[in-house]
Amino acid sequence: MQSPGTDWCRNVAGAVMWPAGDPNAVEPIIGPGGMPPQGCRCFSDAEHQILNDEVPEPAYQQRVDELEVLARQECAALVPPGFDHNCFETATEPASVDIAFGNGAGSCIGSCTYIKPPPGGTCDDLDLPAQCDGGGPGGSGSVEGTGDPAGSSDTIVADSSGGDQGDEESSGAGGLHASDFIECDGSQCQIDAGFARMLYQDPALLLDESTRLRFDAKTRRFELVSVRSGSVAWALGLRSGDRLESIDGHEIDSLDRALSIYAQGAAATSISVRIIRGTQWLDFELSFVP
Repeated sequence: MQSPGTDWCRNVAGAVMWPAGDPNAVEPIIGPGGMPPQGCRCFSDAEHQILNDEVPEPAYQQRVDELEVLARQECAALVPPGFDHNCFETATEPASVDIAFGNGAGSCIGSCTYIKPPPGGTCDDLDLPAQCDGGGPGGSGSVEGTGDPAGSSDTIVADSSGGDQGDEESSGAGGLHASDFIECDGSQCQIDAGFARMLYQDPALLLDESTRLRFDAKTRRFELVSVRSGSVAWALGLRSGDRLESIDGHEIDSLDRALSIYAQGAAATSISVRIIRGTQWLDFELSFVP
């Protein structure tokens, strides 16, 4: 069961930055087109219904919180090296985030699992997003398309994903949500060691994601393409168009060099990654924590 998703966004209001150590030289953080920093995600029809109706409450809050994280991450991604900022809640006076708002039809195909409650059960018995024919936590009513067309099955599962344009939602590595295992403050990221080990031992799990590395023979650098929200690369603060310069100080200018550095990373507890975004150098520090 596939249908185009709907883009939902949140703006970061009052986002500012200043040269490190000089908080008096404050200036606003401006997104593309002169807009405030904005975090968006393409939601499926069912999630769109949840955000429109604000029910069920746990599902609504989960998605609103997710959009806030995306907005704050996008805010921090706009800050050049050498500047402090108030994008995150850890700042003395953090920037605020506007309420979620629909932004029209998305170009992606929404991913969703449609589930009916077990016989005699309620929405409380389901994993989010809860899809019920009747009442549930936070409200009542049904989401169109959640019924059983055959009238005989208790569970209907329709899992779809697609689209190949822009920074849209990507299915997580191995069906997992990268944001559950990666926590970043600016360019400083902590990664669950078990999650990192799983991906290192089985890189094929990343094939579920849209993110790809494309080698540019002219610049002799790998470029990230199709980085979408929900992916490992996005959670680490990387974006489409970023070029990989070095890892732990080793220049990555060929496939052989990339594979050599990859082979040395099995026992690493931290990794330093330098990328080029436009004309700026950005350094990321990735730490693996239990």
